[in-house]
Amino acid sequence: MSDLEKDAARYRWLRDSNYELFREDIGEEAEPGMIGAITMCQEGGEFGVAIVLERHEIDTAIDAAMKKWPYNAPATH
Repeated sequence: MSDLEKDAARYRWLRDSNYELFREDIGEEAEPGMIGAITMCQEGGEFGVAIVLERHEIDTAIDAAMKKWPYNAPATH
């Protein structure tokens, strides 16, 4: 499996597992390595508001963020 395929598999896992029970229960039941729900800042400032994205909204939100804040990663890792 190429690095690109591994990255794609990780992304699909993050996107597709959004809202899974283990993500919603971060708190007393938290375990090392748990990842919270994928959220997007809706309002900024000191008391900003974040919303949990629905599965079908994640790609659009990531695409928009990538356009607004491009990341110039090195060609090799």
